[in-house]
Amino acid sequence: MAGSKLYARDVGLYCIGCGYDLRGMEVKAKCPECGLDVSCSRCYGRAITDAVWTKAVYRGSGLMYWGMIVFGAWIALCIIFGVFIGADSIAVWLPIHGIAACGVALMGLGIWRLATPSERVKGAGMLTSWGIRLVMLAVTGSVFVVLVAAIFQQVKLNQINVYLLMAGLGSVLLLVMLGRLMRVILNQLLCEYLSGWVRGLAYVSAALMVVAPFLLTSTTGGCCFLVIVFVFVLASSLVTMFACKIIHEETADIAQDDRLRGI
Repeated sequence: MAGSKLYARDVGLYCIGCGYDLRGMEVKAKCPECGLDVSCSRCYGRAITDAVWTKAVYRGSGLMYWGMIVFGAWIALCIIFGVFIGADSIAVWLPIHGIAACGVALMGLGIWRLATPSERVKGAGMLTSWGIRLVMLAVTGSVFVVLVAAIFQQVKLNQINVYLLMAGLGSVLLLVMLGRLMRVILNQLLCEYLSGWVRGLAYVSAALMVVAPFLLTSTTGGCCFLVIVFVFVLASSLVTMFACKIIHEETADIAQDDRLRGI
């Protein structure tokens, strides 16, 4: 009956539903704690040790991905109606801004789900605290730039510049969090690919933080800064969408497995 039981070499194989040690049990048996098939844990257990956490990551990455698409649609509508059509009626803009609110809500819920901690997945327990720290760092960094810019005379600092700066820094920090998440569930090649993009965008972000106070001292410099940051935010957003899509696809098998439906 070779292969019908889990032998000593399977030490450390735990149920992905409840964490019960499955050593010595038959593959066709069920977990005595939660009733999940042992074969299911053996199939996924070497990569993912917590099905509940994996489902949360699956849903969170999907919400992030579609939330960013909805938010991108709002930006496109703002450009079309604001620049090309010149609409100024509240009846036109209220539904358009409602689309933005839906996108932000989806992204916020997605980030919350992505930051779900897990006691059984190495590295996942720190994601929630990392998410909070990254948000604080994004706000602190933007405030720092505003204060430094205020030292110079004739600084032309408007709300759009500040919002774009916060969005750019925040998107890079979100990518750092996604990179940590990908290291938990993905292969090394994809992690290195994303890490390369994160490093490049982080360097650009640091450069923008340094030159912002100087570029914002003139109208021409302010316009250039606005264009550069807009392109930077667009690039980092596309990379974020790419990362969320990959994470969503990598966790789909576990999240959609009928044997895990009751977990």
